[in-house]
Amino acid sequence: MPFQEKQIQSVRDIPIRFFRSHLLAQTLEELKTRGYQLQFRREATCLYCNELEQWINPESFVVDEYYHFEDASSTDEARTLYAITATEGKKGFLVDTCLVYEDNISPEMTQKLRWEYEVSGTIRA
Repeated sequence: MPFQEKQIQSVRDIPIRFFRSHLLAQTLEELKTRGYQLQFRREATCLYCNELEQWINPESFVVDEYYHFEDASSTDEARTLYAITATEGKKGFLVDTCLVYEDNISPEMTQKLRWEYEVSGTIRA
Protein backbone atom coordinates (compact mmCIF):
# COMPACT_ATOMS: atom_id res chain seq x y z
CA MET A 1 0.00 0.00 0.00
CA PRO A 2 1.83 3.12 -1.16
CA PHE A 3 0.10 5.52 1.24
CA GLN A 4 1.04 3.67 4.42
CA GLU A 5 2.80 5.88 6.91
CA LYS A 6 3.97 3.54 9.65
CA GLN A 7 3.59 -0.14 10.51
CA ILE A 8 4.41 -1.94 13.74
CA GLN A 9 3.79 -5.46 14.96
CA SER A 10 1.09 -5.96 17.55
CA VAL A 11 1.33 -8.13 20.62
CA ARG A 12 -1.01 -10.53 18.79
CA ASP A 13 1.29 -10.73 15.73
CA ILE A 14 -1.18 -8.80 13.59
CA PRO A 15 0.31 -5.74 11.88
CA ILE A 16 -1.09 -2.39 12.97
CA ARG A 17 -0.85 0.29 10.31
CA PHE A 18 -1.02 3.98 11.21
CA PHE A 19 -2.25 6.60 8.73
CA ARG A 20 -3.45 10.17 8.56
CA SER A 21 -7.24 10.37 8.86
CA HIS A 22 -7.82 11.51 5.26
CA LEU A 23 -6.64 8.10 3.98
CA LEU A 24 -9.50 6.11 5.54
CA ALA A 25 -11.60 6.02 2.34
CA GLN A 26 -8.62 4.92 0.23
CA THR A 27 -7.72 2.13 2.63
CA LEU A 28 -11.32 0.96 2.81
CA GLU A 29 -11.52 0.77 -0.99
CA GLU A 30 -8.30 -1.27 -1.06
CA LEU A 31 -9.74 -3.70 1.50
CA LYS A 32 -12.89 -4.08 -0.60
CA THR A 33 -10.78 -5.10 -3.61
CA ARG A 34 -9.35 -7.85 -1.39
CA GLY A 35 -12.81 -9.22 -0.58
CA TYR A 36 -13.71 -7.35 2.62
CA GLN A 37 -17.11 -6.28 1.29
CA LEU A 38 -19.52 -6.67 4.21
CA GLN A 39 -20.03 -3.79 6.61
CA PHE A 40 -20.14 -4.69 10.28
CA ARG A 41 -21.53 -2.59 13.11
CA ARG A 42 -20.25 -2.93 16.66
CA GLU A 43 -22.88 -3.76 19.24
CA ALA A 44 -22.52 -4.26 22.99
CA THR A 45 -21.89 -8.03 22.82
CA CYS A 46 -21.29 -8.78 19.13
CA LEU A 47 -21.04 -7.45 15.59
CA TYR A 48 -24.04 -6.99 13.34
CA CYS A 49 -24.04 -7.26 9.55
CA ASN A 50 -26.93 -5.51 7.76
CA GLU A 51 -26.29 -7.24 4.44
CA LEU A 52 -26.53 -10.69 6.03
CA GLU A 53 -29.06 -9.63 8.69
CA GLN A 54 -26.87 -11.57 11.11
CA TRP A 55 -25.45 -11.14 14.60
CA ILE A 56 -21.85 -12.35 14.90
CA ASN A 57 -20.54 -13.28 18.34
CA PRO A 58 -16.91 -12.61 19.33
CA GLU A 59 -15.97 -16.29 19.08
CA SER A 60 -17.27 -16.36 15.48
CA PHE A 61 -14.94 -13.77 13.95
CA VAL A 62 -11.26 -12.89 13.79
CA VAL A 63 -9.59 -9.56 13.18
CA ASP A 64 -7.19 -10.02 10.26
CA GLU A 65 -5.80 -6.49 10.14
CA TYR A 66 -5.98 -3.21 12.05
CA TYR A 67 -5.63 0.26 10.55
CA HIS A 68 -5.50 3.27 12.83
CA PHE A 69 -6.28 6.74 11.48
CA GLU A 70 -5.71 9.98 13.31
CA ASP A 71 -4.99 13.60 12.67
CA ALA A 72 -2.55 15.41 14.92
CA SER A 73 -4.83 18.45 15.02
CA SER A 74 -7.92 16.55 16.19
CA THR A 75 -7.76 13.35 18.21
CA ASP A 76 -11.59 13.32 18.22
CA GLU A 77 -11.47 12.16 14.62
CA ALA A 78 -9.37 9.06 15.37
CA ARG A 79 -10.80 5.89 13.85
CA THR A 80 -9.78 2.26 13.66
CA LEU A 81 -10.60 0.19 10.59
CA TYR A 82 -10.77 -3.55 11.21
CA ALA A 83 -10.53 -6.14 8.43
CA ILE A 84 -12.64 -9.03 9.77
CA THR A 85 -13.27 -12.60 8.71
CA ALA A 86 -16.37 -14.24 10.17
CA THR A 87 -17.27 -17.91 10.16
CA GLU A 88 -17.68 -19.52 6.76
CA GLY A 89 -15.08 -17.09 5.35
CA LYS A 90 -17.39 -14.06 5.19
CA LYS A 91 -15.15 -10.99 5.00
CA GLY A 92 -16.01 -7.46 5.97
CA PHE A 93 -14.92 -4.35 7.78
CA LEU A 94 -15.72 -2.31 10.85
CA VAL A 95 -14.92 1.38 11.23
CA ASP A 96 -14.87 2.24 14.91
CA THR A 97 -14.27 5.31 17.02
CA CYS A 98 -11.26 3.78 18.75
CA LEU A 99 -13.29 2.23 21.54
CA VAL A 100 -14.48 5.61 22.77
CA TYR A 101 -17.55 3.81 24.10
CA GLU A 102 -15.54 0.90 25.49
CA ASP A 103 -17.54 0.97 28.71
CA ASN A 104 -20.67 0.14 26.67
CA ILE A 105 -19.40 -3.16 25.27
CA SER A 106 -18.77 -6.58 26.78
CA PRO A 107 -15.32 -7.63 27.96
CA GLU A 108 -15.27 -10.25 25.17
CA MET A 109 -15.81 -7.59 22.50
CA THR A 110 -13.27 -5.27 24.12
CA GLN A 111 -10.70 -8.06 24.10
CA LYS A 112 -11.48 -9.03 20.52
CA LEU A 113 -11.20 -5.48 19.16
CA ARG A 114 -8.33 -4.24 21.28
CA TRP A 115 -5.16 -3.57 19.35
CA GLU A 116 -2.05 -3.53 21.45
CA TYR A 117 1.52 -2.99 20.47
CA GLU A 118 4.79 -3.02 22.30
CA VAL A 119 7.17 -0.08 22.31
CA SER A 120 10.43 -0.53 24.22
CA GLY A 121 8.95 -3.07 26.62
CA THR A 122 5.74 -1.09 27.25
CA ILE A 123 2.40 -2.29 25.95
CA ARG A 124 0.26 0.45 24.43
CA ALA A 125 -3.41 0.19 23.54
